[in-house]
Amino acid sequence: MVGLDNVHPISNGVYVGASNIAFDVERYYILDAKTLTINVYDSQGRLINLSDKKGRGPGEYTMADQICHNRKNNTIEILNPVGKILSYTVDSLRFKSETGLPKEKTFAVHNYFIDGGSYILYSASADSQLWNFEPSENTLTSYGYESPAYLRRYISAQSPFLEIEGKPCFFRPYDGLIYRLDNKDSKLVPFISWNLGKYQCRLKNIPQDKTVREYHEFIIQNSAKAISPYIDIKSHGSALYSSVIFDKGKTYTLFHDLATGESRFFEKTTEGMKFLPEISGDGKMFKFIDYKHLPEYVNKDILDAKSRTEYDNILKNEGSAIIIYHTKPFASNAGCHESAKEND
Repeated sequence: MVGLDNVHPISNGVYVGASNIAFDVERYYILDAKTLTINVYDSQGRLINLSDKKGRGPGEYTMADQICHNRKNNTIEILNPVGKILSYTVDSLRFKSETGLPKEKTFAVHNYFIDGGSYILYSASADSQLWNFEPSENTLTSYGYESPAYLRRYISAQSPFLEIEGKPCFFRPYDGLIYRLDNKDSKLVPFISWNLGKYQCRLKNIPQDKTVREYHEFIIQNSAKAISPYIDIKSHGSALYSSVIFDKGKTYTLFHDLATGESRFFEKTTEGMKFLPEISGDGKMFKFIDYKHLPEYVNKDILDAKSRTEYDNILKNEGSAIIIYHTKPFASNAGCHESAKEND
């Protein structure tokens, strides 16, 4: 665990999610969900940069839905949902460039995935929700993914992309079906589905005429008998970590190792802690945590002396931290995934 400098507190809560954190091996970048400032910390949690780029001038934005480290260009990027991606240097966050969608396209972009020199865009509001964007050619090509409008009221994953074996993937939130994204032909290829037996959620089980509030109540009730929705899926090494809703609204983790077939389904870790990783890098997984929820995610008894001191200081000063997960294989021979074929 790394305690973060609390000179400029971050307003993010525990469920803000992966779209607001980036990591480049040397630094953590936190996009404040309320102020839209970018807080940059070194590996020891020291605040080394604080950048407020709100505005309408060059390199500024009025809205920001995602922060991302572009590994190819070694830059930090901010997604403005009006269809602009702004690029900055990693050291000083100096503005470098702005990439915008073709002017004839006017849909909002809520999340994106960097695939080499291309971008895969996700829009929660457009009729066609997935697009391949080639900045060098200024072209957009639709993947033809059009989920029913009512499903967007049921659940919209904040970060629906993941990378498996170096390939971009996208997951369907209501049942966790993972597609591979073929950007050459702009096709979605069903890749992995979950075999959960009687706990499987199917499209026919979800009513079509509910409001967002009614769907929230339905999810809690339905999760007593079905695993749904998938609020996040992360790939780390050969393993998948799916955060799902089950048991009347509780967050569980569905773990599966693609290499060994090992599986686990759990609400808490062996130390009795909640588990909700957000990003991975440098062989580890990370999560931003605020002081209010720190005792739910970190067991003080297993920390070393330095981390215990940081733990106490975070609670005392109402600060925040980065949890670092060092993962190791589970021991199980029960598989729960299968090669996917499109259904429902």
